[in-house]
Amino acid sequence: MNIRKPIALSLIALTITAPGLASASSLYHAADGEVGVTTHPDHVQSTVSRDDVLRSVEIARKDGSLAALSRGGSLPIKATSSPKTREQVRQEYLNMSAEEKQQIKELYGTGANSGQCRVHPCSERRHAKLSLPHARLKKCIA
Repeated sequence: MNIRKPIALSLIALTITAPGLASASSLYHAADGEVGVTTHPDHVQSTVSRDDVLRSVEIARKDGSLAALSRGGSLPIKATSSPKTREQVRQEYLNMSAEEKQQIKELYGTGANSGQCRVHPCSERRHAKLSLPHARLKKCIA
């Protein structure tokens, strides 16, 4: 009975300290205060060799990405071209059924209501061409 209490206390102490011991080899450690963590880069073992890092820095220097990233910028996205030609897209549209064409027209705003008021379906065709806010129009208030 006397041996149970020391064993139980040592097990409790081990369970409390185990997460702290495991995090000793991590980059971040828990800290008190507003920040919540501290950073320790010397606790992390890198798997990349120095030669690999120097090669990647040289490649980034040559293609200009190092200069952009060192100034806090982002890398430009390389433009991709469409796999279809203009004529292929045109033929694809012409071969669509009338229902599919109507759905596309409604989706992109060139459908049956394109001449109507954009805020609500009134018959005032001139409202569609005005750039004024809808509330300022006197005749078309729902």
